[in-house]
Amino acid sequence: MRVHIVRGACALLVTLLNLTPAAAQDALDPREDPASYFDSMPVHQDDSPVRTLLARTQTECGKIERDCPAGEELLRRLFQGTYRDDLPDFIVHLRKDPATGLLAVDQPLLIFQKRNTPYLMGVEHLGVLVFADEAVPMKARLTTIREREVNPFAGIIGLFGVSGGDTAPVSETSSEETPLRWQRLAGSEERPLFVGAARLAIENDIVCRLTLIPEELEALAFQSITAHISNSRSSGAAFSLGLGATFDTDNTVLEETGGDPYFNGYALTKFYFPGRRPRLDVSPESRARFRRSVGVVLGTNISNDPFDEIIVGLSIGHLVGKAGLVIGGNSVEVPETGDREWRSFFGVDFTF
Repeated sequence: MRVHIVRGACALLVTLLNLTPAAAQDALDPREDPASYFDSMPVHQDDSPVRTLLARTQTECGKIERDCPAGEELLRRLFQGTYRDDLPDFIVHLRKDPATGLLAVDQPLLIFQKRNTPYLMGVEHLGVLVFADEAVPMKARLTTIREREVNPFAGIIGLFGVSGGDTAPVSETSSEETPLRWQRLAGSEERPLFVGAARLAIENDIVCRLTLIPEELEALAFQSITAHISNSRSSGAAFSLGLGATFDTDNTVLEETGGDPYFNGYALTKFYFPGRRPRLDVSPESRARFRRSVGVVLGTNISNDPFDEIIVGLSIGHLVGKAGLVIGGNSVEVPETGDREWRSFFGVDFTF
């Protein structure tokens, strides 16, 4: 028993003092390796690994919102140690159709956080990579749609002396263009593989359309390449305003001021569960602007003294635009005892 204790103490001492063997010290931690931060994109004489990875993406990445190992491996091969999976890249492969001799398009991909997905979260730039046997002059155009919704509870919340946000919907459209820059990536002079690259700035809380437009259509089997993308906030918390009702208010301060049920306006903070943050929806079958969000909500009353009421509950948000439901409890004072007791609460809210 004592031997085990001594061994454990020695291992802890070695860890704390960083007394590792010389061979282990020679192996750089990736966080200390300069190549993890500063590197180059080499020209590969053998083009078969890159072409193999491009072919694998067509079989391994056939569904949206699924991991794409071949796409991630391709990007790691290109960017070496500087690859970051939170920087999205739209990947296109142009291959020559043996029957027609024209350049055709394989299924494009958008790789973000190791997945093939049109749903981005909190990014500021979008990369474009086009692989082809020859350089094809083209430009990348990002068309952005910005929308601000009306708060459906703005008028009601205004009765409590608090602004409920926009009173009229606003929709704006803008576009940005940049040409692709081409260079030889792999292969011999006789059989080269080129890559065209571009990077576009992208805003948060938008839906956009990325379009690749060739300058000339001769020798091409397509006119353009299009992707529909959303870029939502990456924050795990949000603020909302709502209107709610507290039930069973007997013997509480709410019974004296508002009856049963008791109605009031509320300022709320939401904390989303992992994987249930709101996302702008771009799926073709959906009529909803957002995918539903779920989280814990904490808040207080707007009228009367702050913290007279403390709301704790579950938020099911973005059911209709940015509007959703809040279900939980309201902690209120009982005058006879001076203690606080919980009462059932149900409300609707609008998230900003």
